[in-house]
Amino acid sequence: MKWKIVLPLLLLVAVAGGFLYYHKLLPALSSGADASAADAVLTAKVERRTLVRTVDTAGDISPPPALQVDVKPEISYKINKIWVTVGQQVKAGDKLVDLDDSDILTNKTVADRQVEAAQLALEKSKRDFERSQNLFNEKLVSQETYDDAKTSLDAAQNSYEEAKNSLQQVLDQLTKAKILAPINGEVLSIPVVEGQEVIGTASVSLGTILMTIADLSSMVINAQINQVDIAFLRKGQPVTFTVESIKDVTMNGVVDLIYPVASIKNNVKGFQVQILINNPNKALRPGMTADVVIPVQTATNALAVPLAAIFVEDDGTNTVYLPAKEKDGLPIRREVKLGIINYDYAEVVSGLSEGDAVLLTKPLTFKSG
Repeated sequence: MKWKIVLPLLLLVAVAGGFLYYHKLLPALSSGADASAADAVLTAKVERRTLVRTVDTAGDISPPPALQVDVKPEISYKINKIWVTVGQQVKAGDKLVDLDDSDILTNKTVADRQVEAAQLALEKSKRDFERSQNLFNEKLVSQETYDDAKTSLDAAQNSYEEAKNSLQQVLDQLTKAKILAPINGEVLSIPVVEGQEVIGTASVSLGTILMTIADLSSMVINAQINQVDIAFLRKGQPVTFTVESIKDVTMNGVVDLIYPVASIKNNVKGFQVQILINNPNKALRPGMTADVVIPVQTATNALAVPLAAIFVEDDGTNTVYLPAKEKDGLPIRREVKLGIINYDYAEVVSGLSEGDAVLLTKPLTFKSG
């Protein structure tokens, strides 16, 4: 973490340390308590700890994009019947919606008759051509008569094929009037009603959404990570999270996708991250908010002091204050170098030794050492 991000936090902690001083130290002194009682409030020991730095964020739970489908009609007709309800489990191929196909059935009757007529005409043209061919072979008709019969046969064949194609188009429309489930899943929403006119999908972006279906066996968290922290994330990184509606339950996931291009959310630039949830709890629902914790750095057996003991000087250096060595001496200011910092402790890379005592409030007078 860049220090310009950490420094305001350190200053806030220093203020909190002063609050602690005035509310705990002064009553101890006024009641006649000895100096050791005051020191217990003012100081902390440099101890070895395991420190974990985390990136904390919040994100929305949803099915993966590949497992959520907006069902749209391919043709524009009125809704005749909706066969499912919100929350219902469906399987791929189950009937969802029937569109009003009365006009299509009328068109089918016309197309059937056209095919029948074209077939009769084709059969007659075949007979006529066969006769012309036999007569032509016997030199009883002219080449022109033979050619005319062949042309009539070809035209009848074309008319028959066109009639069959027209019928097939009507049959395809009949099939499209029956909307079937494209995937296994749960019906999340149905924004239409029976009797409503709907628009077919002339393109991907057009068409009336009949319902949304999602496979909830797999869930993800879509979160925004500050650009300062994104460098610490990697695919496969373990994640823990909680949701407000499932009390006292911590769930697990992994970083599955880190978007390569920054985006702006709530006027803050960051990167979208998709977190895959391991074995989703059945109580998780799309749209819930997850509070996410991603461990990004760990230091084991690290020298650590409470964050309240770290002070940032005007020149930007990090310092601590050691208690006076003599009874009437001054506290000692010492510069330190820090490693991992979390919300409670800071790793001291240099400047202190294990067992050293440090002040939790900044003294008014001191000396360097």
